[in-house]
Amino acid sequence: MRRAPARRPAVPGRELLRTSLRAHRRQVACASVLLTQHQLGEALVPVIVGAAVADAVADGSAAHLGLWLLALLADFAFLSLSYRFGARARARARAQLAHTVRMNVVTRVLDPGGGADAAPGDLLVRADADAERVGDLAGTIASTVAAAVVVLAAGTALARTAPALALVVLGGTVVLVLTVRRASRRLERASHDEQEAAADAATSAEDVVRGLRVVHGLHAGPAVAARFARLSDDAATSAVRATTIEGTIGGIASLLTGLYLAATAAVGGYLALRGSLGLGALVASVGLAQVLLDPLDTLATASSAWTRARASAARIEAVLARPRAVPQTPVGARLAGDGGPPTLTRTADDRAAGSTPTLGTVGWHAEGGSLTALTTLDAQLARDVVRLLARELDPPSGALTLDGTPVTDLALDDLRRAVVVSPHDAPLLAPTLGANLRALAPGRRDVSRYVRAAALDDVLHALDGDLDAPLGENGRSLSGGQRQRVALARALAAEPPVLVLHDPTSALDPVTAAQVADGLRAARDGLTTIVVTTSPAVLAVCNHVVDLDTGSVRTPADGTHATVPAQVGAAG
Repeated sequence: MRRAPARRPAVPGRELLRTSLRAHRRQVACASVLLTQHQLGEALVPVIVGAAVADAVADGSAAHLGLWLLALLADFAFLSLSYRFGARARARARAQLAHTVRMNVVTRVLDPGGGADAAPGDLLVRADADAERVGDLAGTIASTVAAAVVVLAAGTALARTAPALALVVLGGTVVLVLTVRRASRRLERASHDEQEAAADAATSAEDVVRGLRVVHGLHAGPAVAARFARLSDDAATSAVRATTIEGTIGGIASLLTGLYLAATAAVGGYLALRGSLGLGALVASVGLAQVLLDPLDTLATASSAWTRARASAARIEAVLARPRAVPQTPVGARLAGDGGPPTLTRTADDRAAGSTPTLGTVGWHAEGGSLTALTTLDAQLARDVVRLLARELDPPSGALTLDGTPVTDLALDDLRRAVVVSPHDAPLLAPTLGANLRALAPGRRDVSRYVRAAALDDVLHALDGDLDAPLGENGRSLSGGQRQRVALARALAAEPPVLVLHDPTSALDPVTAAQVADGLRAARDGLTTIVVTTSPAVLAVCNHVVDLDTGSVRTPADGTHATVPAQVGAAG
């Protein structure tokens, strides 16, 4: 019985390049045709000059010479227009391919199913520099096709007049391409390392800028600067290594093309001295050899461009291929509620007395229209609960239901419309206060209610009452507490059926926290709200407080909720 041949492992990045280029094949083909016309026009120049010289030597007719000059003028017009539109088509193909790849990365990162989490700096490099390198391949292919066609055309023309020169041209091309291709093998790994190091440096820079105030407060500037300097040095070293390899490849290509030109001139001169080649044919042959220097250089460097593109494509492919954190449900079930405020229920496995609570053993119930607090001393458990409510992960056991319907049966888009989760470190993506407050509610004009609820009067006063005054990039002109209150006001302005907040007052002083807690209760009156927090001010205004560590539930009828934050204080 014959054994089936083993399948060759897929080369990283190759499939992405294939599908991306196939999607833009028309643009690449158009650029290839126009650039080929330009290269053929370039190759015709020495042919026309050689024919003019031969004609002038034969009869010296001024009329014939004038016709050849007109032909030369027409050829220059042809090749100039071909290059003009060909270069434009090549730039368009390159930009569109890079944009398509970039949008693929963005779409995957923003996929409701998640799973493509990575450092912002790393994702930025993949969506920017790596996408540009993949896009550059479209231009390289167009130029390479044109170069290959003109080399074959020139070889064919030389074969009719000087077969020996044709052998020199075609043989030199083969030697050049094979040599450079072999030398390019080291470049792929070096290019991959270069982009990885650049991503590490970008991530470090992003972290430093985001935590600049903390760095100053801890007097950690020298240590942070030293780390960033080390990562920058690593990135520079990797870039120099890749550039050195690429420069070496270019040097080899230049040496081989120089040897090719010398061999062509020597063979042409020898044939002319023997009388096997006329003066016009000699001029045309040597001219063709010079014209072919650029196409040969293009063929030589194409391997480097392909190698860099494949290394970048492999990095992008790694993001696109990451599995979703939660499965997507295209057409989900309908909510079974009666039209009132929805309820959220988490059923979980029973846990033994005294055992450590986990995401799989924590259960709770949030009444519709109530303000429910979930509190725990375990910071990681709190983060996991928030991710569970955002359905960034599914429960390891048990179920999470919305109005009795398991959230796993709902389409992610429908679930996200019903349940809005504002994380602890929610960024401010819009440039102004008004734009931030309307980010989740584009049609809402009057946001003054939410400004008061989040106690943003001081921010509005600092802006001279102008909601459209700039806040700086990501709200850098605001303090941490002010940014936290803007994020809270933005979430309140969305007015979702269910709102989940994670530590919305952790950066506030007790007086402001109490003011925000009262505003939160008033703004969400009659709507379902869940707050994952240990803040005494917030717990004091909640209808129910669920202690995730013990499983106990407290209500206003049980007296004050102060026992829970007291536990936190004792633990600290």
